[in-house]
Amino acid sequence: LAVYDVADAMLVTLPAGQDVPAGVVAVADVALHVTGAAGLQAAAADVKGATYRATIAAPADLAGAGVTVAVVDTVVSDVADLPSRVTHVNVSGGAAGDGLGHGTFMAGLVAGDGTSSSGTYVGVAPAARILDVQVATADGTTSLSRVLAGLQAVSDAARADSSVRVVSLALSTGSPLPPSADPLSRALDRLWA
Repeated sequence: LAVYDVADAMLVTLPAGQDVPAGVVAVADVALHVTGAAGLQAAAADVKGATYRATIAAPADLAGAGVTVAVVDTVVSDVADLPSRVTHVNVSGGAAGDGLGHGTFMAGLVAGDGTSSSGTYVGVAPAARILDVQVATADGTTSLSRVLAGLQAVSDAARADSSVRVVSLALSTGSPLPPSADPLSRALDRLWA
């Protein structure tokens, strides 16, 4: 049993033959997967300096200082581009690891300072802090309940730290439910509010 206040949801196992109480929507704990960043290194050589920050001509004085971005993904590895600006939370149920490079790549897009590329590739908010919320194992597998646990961790962190202002969630469920019944949609709406 787990309770996710952020989604007004709980994780339960119903015994075989047990009916769902009236007024309750049962949603299966479906498997989810993040996509790897394979091939991005090779593609990067063709777009030298073409970062989002450069594309939008972001002013240097708006670099994300004082803002924490929650990256809900695979783990964010401790890399040179994110020096001492990452706090780790692991709700994946597995060991820390970013075998796909996805969480680290997403954090770099957000807050990489360009150290490892001599300033060529800089994230959109290179002074921002990262709250690394690992919901997927090293191979990118996760579930709806793990993602909800991660979003609950973001909600809890935001209550304790007002600098948590942005959430990056790079996955989809393909849920057939309307947003009002889908726990992921409800969690994101509540975080937005």
